[in-house]
Amino acid sequence: DCRYQGVDVLRTDGQVVVDISKTNCMVTINPLLVVRPEGLASGGLALDLNQGTAEFDAVATAQPKALFKMIGILSTGELDSLLFNGPVRGAAKGKVCWTDMTKSRMDATVKGRDLGFGLLNVDDYAFTVHMIGITNILDNIKARFYGGELHGKTAFFIASGSETNGSYMVEGAIKDVDFEAFIGALSPKAKE
Repeated sequence: DCRYQGVDVLRTDGQVVVDISKTNCMVTINPLLVVRPEGLASGGLALDLNQGTAEFDAVATAQPKALFKMIGILSTGELDSLLFNGPVRGAAKGKVCWTDMTKSRMDATVKGRDLGFGLLNVDDYAFTVHMIGITNILDNIKARFYGGELHGKTAFFIASGSETNGSYMVEGAIKDVDFEAFIGALSPKAKE
């Protein structure tokens, strides 16, 4: 048992290769296994410290917020409105450039059950994520909630060098939702 970045971990295993020379500054961990009480994450990671990139290929069933905190992404409140109450399975592959996000590329799939989103509860959900530079696209969104279904797509664009300037696009359709229960969940009384 140990803690990393404030996150409890039952076990970690990995093979670490460090390559430091006049032209290289690479840290590779492959294979990598992180075991937590609710699930695990496995895959590989290559950090190029000269280029400012992290290349990864991983699958996970561990709590997403815990994994993001360990990695150091989406851990400063961006996901506060999400409660991952049920199991989640994700897979991601890509390369992120922390010195120039326009050079980042990533694809992921996510599937889970029992998600709290603000005051709303989602029974199950699935979507794909495509990150191309500052453009983030969530498509093939499918969710069941309040007796009905949601299908859709969203994209958000992060202005380079700014946490406040950006834009987004949302399109979708809701079918057979119990509107009274849905609105009831949004009412001030539901907050109590």
